[in-house]
Amino acid sequence: MSLDLIINNNTDIFSIQKAKTGYNFIKNAFKYASIPVAKDVRSICTIIPKGDIPQKCCILDNHVIQYKTLANLWQAISSKITNSSINSDDIRIYDSIVEAKNVDVSVIFKDSTTVLKYKSSADLCSSVNSILSFYTVVNSCLVFVQNIGIHTEIIYILIHDTGSRKGVSKIIPSTNITIKQIISIDKFKQMCIDPNSFTVAGLSSQLNFLTSLYSAQLDRKLRPNIDTDAKIIQKVLIIGPSGCGKTSLVKYFAALKKCGLVIVEGSSIVSAEPGKSEHILKSLFNEAINRSQEENNDVCIVLLDQIENICGVKKSSASHLKRISHQLYDLLEEISCNSGVLVIATTNNVHALDPASRRAGRLEIEIYIGTPTEKERLEILQLLCKKSKIRPSVCQKIALWTPGYVGADLAMLVREVHRTYIKNKDLYKKEAELLELFQSCIAKHRPASLRSGLGIVRSADIKLTDLGGLFNVKINLQSFVEWPLQHRKSFNRLGIPVPKGILLYGPPGCAKTSLTCAIANATNTNFLSVSAAELYSPYVGEAERNVMELFHKARINSPCIVFIDEIDALVGNRNVSSKNVQEKILSTFLIEMDGVGSKLNSFSVHKMTDARSEKPEHEGSKNTVIVIAATNRPDKLDSAILRPGRFDKLLYVGAPDVNERLDILQTITRQWKMPLAPCVELLEIAKNTENFSGADLANLIREAGLAALFQEGMATNNVKQEHMIASLHCIQPSLKNEGLKYQDMMNQMIGL
Repeated sequence: MSLDLIINNNTDIFSIQKAKTGYNFIKNAFKYASIPVAKDVRSICTIIPKGDIPQKCCILDNHVIQYKTLANLWQAISSKITNSSINSDDIRIYDSIVEAKNVDVSVIFKDSTTVLKYKSSADLCSSVNSILSFYTVVNSCLVFVQNIGIHTEIIYILIHDTGSRKGVSKIIPSTNITIKQIISIDKFKQMCIDPNSFTVAGLSSQLNFLTSLYSAQLDRKLRPNIDTDAKIIQKVLIIGPSGCGKTSLVKYFAALKKCGLVIVEGSSIVSAEPGKSEHILKSLFNEAINRSQEENNDVCIVLLDQIENICGVKKSSASHLKRISHQLYDLLEEISCNSGVLVIATTNNVHALDPASRRAGRLEIEIYIGTPTEKERLEILQLLCKKSKIRPSVCQKIALWTPGYVGADLAMLVREVHRTYIKNKDLYKKEAELLELFQSCIAKHRPASLRSGLGIVRSADIKLTDLGGLFNVKINLQSFVEWPLQHRKSFNRLGIPVPKGILLYGPPGCAKTSLTCAIANATNTNFLSVSAAELYSPYVGEAERNVMELFHKARINSPCIVFIDEIDALVGNRNVSSKNVQEKILSTFLIEMDGVGSKLNSFSVHKMTDARSEKPEHEGSKNTVIVIAATNRPDKLDSAILRPGRFDKLLYVGAPDVNERLDILQTITRQWKMPLAPCVELLEIAKNTENFSGADLANLIREAGLAALFQEGMATNNVKQEHMIASLHCIQPSLKNEGLKYQDMMNQMIGL
């Protein structure tokens, strides 16, 4: 026996009226039945036979919905019915009905204005009794009262307890009605939201701070006469890159506290009609104030999402946006400390925000959400991979491989891996195979903050061992870059600060750029590479803005290594150069190197900084940005750059000696997998290649291979010594004696 619901595309949970059934079910006519209509949601129906229809059908008097959790209830209410066939084993028939003596309910009205009107009404209990007399109810059910033909402003009645553990109950005039809550439907929606439906992790310090603000606001509302002179914080600006979880954090917090939430978006309030936008904005704030007054122990949050769209910089704002921003400023200043309203604004572009909004009385305090640390990425990945049951060891490695990824990037990465994994389950049974899948997806999906804008992201897989020679330079780079990032606790224990910058200078072709790529890859940090041509602009002030944007981008994606190639073309010597543009760029560059510019730490709350003091070794480098610059003309640089505190270490990358040239030759032939004949003496070649740079030696090996093909034919199997000698006669060293002497002279001038 089964029950087939007769539904259409617009049938919701309260619109089921007909069901086709068998004879045995018809025999239960005029009885009460509990029918499952959604997950953990059942409909309490009265079965009324409809015998005049050829098909055996019955009418379902369906106005009461029983639920297990509020989250499932609201999901069922807001969605359409899809399950039309119900197994008879899932249908419960109630043979008896009892009269309820005491019933606990919550009354849900259309809006908060109506709630305030009925909040002190003495006749509300009798009205609820009269309405419920038309229904049969059970424990934990929702009654929809708008379709019984009675004029009432009540939308739903939430039944908490009827006093009966079995069967259905009937409300009679003598039933005692106890109203637990009088709320609006918006408040009811917020109560139904499950906090676990939000993917929020790695934001514990920000969540704790919002909790402290919420508690202070609630305490002031409950005790308005206590500490009237003390000003509490109730307007907050959350700053962070796109996808870091700003909006999700606020929604999750509101769902966690079951408090009201009014979302204000720029696109929803802007109107072409004069004055309408201001009216909409004011009505939203009034709604928040009314919703905070629905209950004494409640606070309503106003979320100003992407506030830069409302309060942008005045120079670039249209006249109607200026009126909206002034209206918003007035509303922010008029909010009383006792109103129970907490205003939280979010932005991912703080430079586009009007400075007038960031003062006391408006947005009083700022919270910064940066890119997640390795520990925070691990928390996010564990939450995202919870259903897929991926091992914690896999999540730990993925967290290590994804510096610069925010929550949205990690969610997209997990979705891509999951989609590929579902299609090819047999190919990824082992952990190593799954890690390879993650690595391939990471290579295809770069962090959103590094996909566009200034700075080329070098993703080449270069290791220090792939570079021959440069023994002393490698050791110095490791001690000045790799150690501070990976052994932060040791540096903190000895009180050693992280170096701000390293200058690599030397003749061209000596692997200055490759060294920087390799050290960035070794430290597993973000790597931004720019040249002077990218930073220059024909527009006044644009080059300085590019420098500020580069450092701001690096701080967002910290720990980060910024590589500036040919820095002498960007910031020249003020005593020699007469270019006014270079002087302005130099001034901006010095300010950013000193950290006087827009430091992201200033956006954070001091308490939040304390909450992150104890971290793993690599996590201590969360706010670390190391600048590595390269030049072959150090004499063109201003002396102000070369002092400690800016470029703390000056490394000379010169021409390789015999041992380094031999190591370079061996490394190149090994990486290229070039078969060498037994007669090849690389040491002899190294001795005869004085003044050859690493690029020259690579060219020498390439020419030797071509000479072997030219002389021996395409069927040759190896490269011989005579081919090496032939290519040696054809190639001239790029490093002349005069140039090397010049570099040695500059080395002595700098003091190394």
